[in-house]
Amino acid sequence: MKYVIAALMLITAASAHQGASGNFTEIGPDGVYQILGWGNYTVRSTPSNNTRAANEIQELLSSYALTKEIKDGEMDCSDISEIIWYVLKTNGYNCSIIGNGGKSNGKYGGHAFVWAKVDDGVIVIETTWDAKPDERIGVVLTGLDEEEDAFYLTGWEFGDPTTYIEITGFDYDMSGITLDTPIEELPIRRKAAC
Repeated sequence: MKYVIAALMLITAASAHQGASGNFTEIGPDGVYQILGWGNYTVRSTPSNNTRAANEIQELLSSYALTKEIKDGEMDCSDISEIIWYVLKTNGYNCSIIGNGGKSNGKYGGHAFVWAKVDDGVIVIETTWDAKPDERIGVVLTGLDEEEDAFYLTGWEFGDPTTYIEITGFDYDMSGITLDTPIEELPIRRKAAC
């Protein structure tokens, strides 16, 4: 529940779907706010109980730090999602960028995060909640409950940043990182081994 509350607090500030915030409808039967006909991209998954994989992913995310300050509209959940997607994909993980939206303080907004897919479900990686950009580029959410944390287990699934941009039309949200993008061009740095 604490993750849902934190996510809803971030929704207004997050810009993953901010440009289309006027096009949100009320929440649909699948648990996702409908937007711009994205219903075809709506997915739901179950949280993984694979603690070994979750720990490995967190260790990987903790081996990098962001080199840009987190700032709404410049370096936020959508930008960090594509960086996390890139790091996970280049390390052999099957992952997707996920978006979900909602209403907070009377305004609609959206949030982007990442799913790493494993045999028994998904490992959810949060991008901006409890952000510690000098310590890690994302945080693995553990102990998720399918009902209480449905926000993180339901959403619009995009296989990569380029697809996100093509479908949403939000070319200002992400830079369109591909697996061919040199890591030196990303606003991250590898931390020195302890």
